[in-house]
Amino acid sequence: IVVLLLIWNYTTSKTKEIYFNTTKVEEVKINKSDLLLLARIIYAEAGHEKEYDGLLGVGQVVLNRAERKKTSIKNIIYQKGQFDGVRSKNFKYRYKTCKLFKVSLQAARELLEGKRILPKTVEFFHNPVTSTDTGWTRYLEKTARKNPPIDIGNHRFFHNPNLV
Repeated sequence: IVVLLLIWNYTTSKTKEIYFNTTKVEEVKINKSDLLLLARIIYAEAGHEKEYDGLLGVGQVVLNRAERKKTSIKNIIYQKGQFDGVRSKNFKYRYKTCKLFKVSLQAARELLEGKRILPKTVEFFHNPVTSTDTGWTRYLEKTARKNPPIDIGNHRFFHNPNLV
């Protein structure tokens, strides 16, 4: 799949407003296995999210980590202890027959085409309603004084404290 991608630069002002401007156009080839894998983790972690931006945010966390660590989407998703959704039926099997998976697939495609809604420093998320492990989120809440978490739909997105 070949698409034209607009690369966006963003700067964050003191009021946390984000300004976008186009810098260049380049051709991007989307790897089908990356597309499917990203869509599966989005679906497993946020497939029933009512706000589309929540799906985009979950997928962008994966891409932010992959970009910073200069590794593959696959390595990030399967990294031990990072995404509980990897062990779910939604990730393994149910996505094949679920109509909601198509929305996750669209979100993954947009992200791989260059869409971004969060700063690059956002590398963590959790759903306060469904999450059972909240110890690490308490740590992130304490370190978030300068860059507070971003709430989108049912998810809370956190900056990596080592990057801000």
